[in-house]
Amino acid sequence: MEKHIKIFCDQNPKSEVKCKGCGEAYKIKTKEYLASKSYVLKCNKCDSTTTFDLTSFLKELEVFKKFC
Repeated sequence: MEKHIKIFCDQNPKSEVKCKGCGEAYKIKTKEYLASKSYVLKCNKCDSTTTFDLTSFLKELEVFKKFC
């Protein structure tokens, strides 16, 4: 994990994601969420799987590289 992403995760230790099937909210560790370019959420309520594409979000964080 790149340094600017680690700093972002330290400043935001928890993230909230919602199941696209039923809307159930889950608080997860931001480091786990941003560990790769996609995150898969398995909903305990409706048993569906939601995949979050994080490519564009990680690109937005690229701006902070120059401050590290």
